[in-house]
Amino acid sequence: RLLVAVSASPTSASLVRWTRRLAGELQAPWLAVYVELPKPLSAYEQTRLARHLALARELGAQVVTTTDDDVAGGLLRVAREHNATQLVVGKPVGWRALDLLRGGSLLNRLIRESGHIDIHAVRAEGDAPLLRPLAPPRFEAGSARGYGVALGFVAGTTALNALLQRWLGYQSLAVIYLLSVVVLAMFVGRGPTLVAATLTALLWNFCFVPPVFTFRITGPTDVMLFCTYFVVALAMGHLAARLRAQQAAERRRELRATALYLLTRELAQATDFADLLAVIIREVGRAAQAEVALALPEEAQDGPLTPYFASTWAMAEKEQSVASWAFLHRQPAGRGTDTLPSADGLHMPLLAGERSVGVLSLRFRDPAPLAADQRDLLDAFVRQIALVLDRQRLRDAEQHAKLVAESERLSKTLLNSISHEIRTPIAAITSAASSLSEALPSGAAGVARTMDGEIQEAARRLNRLV
Repeated sequence: RLLVAVSASPTSASLVRWTRRLAGELQAPWLAVYVELPKPLSAYEQTRLARHLALARELGAQVVTTTDDDVAGGLLRVAREHNATQLVVGKPVGWRALDLLRGGSLLNRLIRESGHIDIHAVRAEGDAPLLRPLAPPRFEAGSARGYGVALGFVAGTTALNALLQRWLGYQSLAVIYLLSVVVLAMFVGRGPTLVAATLTALLWNFCFVPPVFTFRITGPTDVMLFCTYFVVALAMGHLAARLRAQQAAERRRELRATALYLLTRELAQATDFADLLAVIIREVGRAAQAEVALALPEEAQDGPLTPYFASTWAMAEKEQSVASWAFLHRQPAGRGTDTLPSADGLHMPLLAGERSVGVLSLRFRDPAPLAADQRDLLDAFVRQIALVLDRQRLRDAEQHAKLVAESERLSKTLLNSISHEIRTPIAAITSAASSLSEALPSGAAGVARTMDGEIQEAARRLNRLV
């Protein structure tokens, strides 16, 4: 069982193809695993990661997305949970001096901690940068508000220290600044916390450390206190922001698990086929924040698709053709895929075994690309819906078979009853005609003999017919 590490790096596509070739040679199943870190990806990285995961799904991999603070630890944990025997990663490239601060490169850590799992270090093909560029800061509405809160908090703490300066020494004021940074980190993100830690250290030095209104520090004790405060403030702010990021990741996992549970529960409580389709439209639209359309085939498997009339998205002719392509080729198509990416929606076939039971189409309200966890949730929805629809189809087929069997049994019983009821008078007619023939005198009229013969012949024909 093979496992390949997938990320937003441009070299992940070649790793996926290499693992697919190795799995084909070994006739072994394989997994594509993405470890989500607390640091969010940019929109471009999200698009590239979604493309890599879609490629892995298309090539037959089982895609697994997990959340962890450490990539190596997350990969090894998933490998042991799925009993993977070989793990595929790319060779490290470029200048990676920062890996020394992380306890070594990803490859070295995997080799040290893998145990019985074999490690394949593959030369990845692609435009791998020699230096990993730092992501540019993104100033959104929420982050701008966080920086504003941080600046206001620092200004308030500075005013408080100015009032307390006459009773407390300047060294005690550093503790108040440090406490303010720790409290602030509980409410804002990592960026505002680091800005607040830097500003409080500089303001403490400029406003309260003699000589005041300068950035000079004369005493060695003050230098040590300044350096210690600066490091502790940054570390505390980073740890607090990291805990908040972990909490947000846990909340996202809880929302995904809750959405899947609600869908499963509602599908189990559906009473008929129409109720089942209504539950699918409602729950998928609520979880994915999208307009949903459901198309099901006719009686024949390769027949035309029929859109469900109660769908929340009335697809145009172009979108219906994309949905038909996804249904016939049993592959996702549309937005976020390599097939017809200019479509307005994402069209996902509902696969149950070797057959397609329909197509689920979604038009998202948010134009941003789908995150990896959202795509995994949609895949889980699609698998669950396909199984339920196939189960409903088998249940309907079973009911139809029972109805046919009951009809055949009733028909057989009815025919047997009619046959018995008709045979009785036929036997009586035949017996009476035979007795009449024997009772006629030898010189009886020819008409009587002829009529008696016709009665017996008609009785025999009717008996054969019954």
